[in-house]
Amino acid sequence: MVSGPFTFVEHVADDHVTLTANPSFYGGKPNVDTWTYRVYADQSAELAGMLAGEVDYNSVGPQFVSVIEGQIASGDDLNIQKFFSNGYTFIGYNLANPANPQNGWDDLDGDGKWTDGEPPLAQDPHPVLSDVAVRQAMAYSIDYTGIINKVAFGQGGPTVANVWPSITWAYNNEIEPYAQDLEMAAQILADAGWVPGSATNDADVPILEKDGVQLTLNLMTNAGNETRENIGVLTKDVLDGLGFNIQLDFIEFGTVVQKLLGQEFDMVIIGFGGGPPEPDDSSQFSYVNDEVGAGFNFVSYYNATVEDNLAQGKSVPGCVETERAPFYQSNQAEIYNDVPYSFLYIPLANTVWRDRLQGIEPNPWSLRYNIEQWSLEP
Repeated sequence: MVSGPFTFVEHVADDHVTLTANPSFYGGKPNVDTWTYRVYADQSAELAGMLAGEVDYNSVGPQFVSVIEGQIASGDDLNIQKFFSNGYTFIGYNLANPANPQNGWDDLDGDGKWTDGEPPLAQDPHPVLSDVAVRQAMAYSIDYTGIINKVAFGQGGPTVANVWPSITWAYNNEIEPYAQDLEMAAQILADAGWVPGSATNDADVPILEKDGVQLTLNLMTNAGNETRENIGVLTKDVLDGLGFNIQLDFIEFGTVVQKLLGQEFDMVIIGFGGGPPEPDDSSQFSYVNDEVGAGFNFVSYYNATVEDNLAQGKSVPGCVETERAPFYQSNQAEIYNDVPYSFLYIPLANTVWRDRLQGIEPNPWSLRYNIEQWSLEP
């Protein structure tokens, strides 16, 4: 950490990280001498720290936006700016067998890394989630409106697939976002051969099974993130009602990441944010990034059409948006139908800061692009 606006000073585990202004920063030494990241146990503790004046700059969970707005209305020296995030909250489905994680390519040269020309490798399939009917049924089961209004407290909006709406030229407006349709979900499962078995789930509903395999899945997310935990509870309730047997697992974030990148999971509630104004998402949906322990294609997704579109979208001369757009719009349709993720919503992100922090101009693409110009009044 030597080329950015701040350089490292110290890290105290579970307490804080301290940075100091970098006099060699290309944009000039920041006006703020010291930047301290405080660690809080959960979002409620973060809010308490903000209201107590311990924090000058942060974002708050969607359940607390109304609290901040109320404080502002009553004369507190707080500010808030909201904007749709360049990211999304989603449920990711592992399409490969979590008991046998594999890289997504045939490692012909044996170096453990993808090399140009190495073809995709047929994965050992997940015993349940490799069935696209199961994934499509879950996509029709989710109460997206309820999640946005009740869990995200209205601080979000629907989306269709993998390109966020802020990239207007590449977003596919011809696709309707999934909406809850429990009859459709039940019919998809029945048509795919999933029938009630003798065992029951927590809702006392017979667990569906097919060829001796129960519709039992683990759904993990990071403990302490109240929004994601509540999504997990709602999702379990509706899926159990259809005959799934969902086991919730709220665990420490580092363990979530370890299981995620290690591809040792069934389903995960998580999100991506802070993305660039660029629709190429090879890092998430290309087989070359299906790398155990490192790759962001941790769901082991492969679709030959998607691969071809990604390659062509990057090779358009001059990167002309109107010529690139059809490739990414096609990919959204492919991913919409394949359901490697259920895209729950685009968060309505926020930035909160105190009056004494001057010069801040947050925007969706870079919250701190001019951080060296910020100043802190006494």
